[in-house]
Amino acid sequence: MEAIVIEAGATLQAEDGAYRWYKQKSYKPSTDSELGSILNQLDCCNLECDGMTRIISYILNRSGVNHRAMAGSIRDRVTNKIIQPHLWIVIEDETNIDYRAKMWLGDREDIPHGVFEPREWSRVEYCGQALETSELNDSISHILAVVNGVPIDKIVDDIKGLNK
Repeated sequence: MEAIVIEAGATLQAEDGAYRWYKQKSYKPSTDSELGSILNQLDCCNLECDGMTRIISYILNRSGVNHRAMAGSIRDRVTNKIIQPHLWIVIEDETNIDYRAKMWLGDREDIPHGVFEPREWSRVEYCGQALETSELNDSISHILAVVNGVPIDKIVDDIKGLNK
C-alpha cells in the first residue's frame, strides 16, 4: 500500500528514508491498557496500516470484541501533513488502535501509537469511514498473521481472558 503524504506535493514511497528509519525503531505505546499490552506484540509485524488493521480486526473478531475498521486519512494539525489512505481500528468505547501513525507522521511524543483515547491526542485528527469488517476476516488476514509470526490463538485467548 502506498501512502500519499500531502505536503508541498511530496509523495512518500516505501523506499524513502523516513520509512526505512521507522522500520528500525521500537515505540513505547501511547496508553497503558490491558488490550494494548496484548496487542503491542503485533507492533513488530513487517506491515503497514492496511495489513495491521487486517490482522487486528481478524483477531478482535475471533475474540468477540466489537470494533470498526476505519479507512480515511490522518492529519498532523501542527504540520498539516495528511496521510491518505490510512487505516485503523475503533473499538466500542471509541478507543483507537493504530500502530502505524508514527510511521508516516514521525516519532514525536505527541503522535499516538498503539491503543489510545483519540481525544487525548489533539495534534492528530482522524477522518474516515467504517469498512465492512467481514471483508477483513478472510484467509489473507490469517496468512498475514502467520507469515509475521503472530501467535493468533494465544492472542485471542488473552483478549477473551480480559472479559473474565
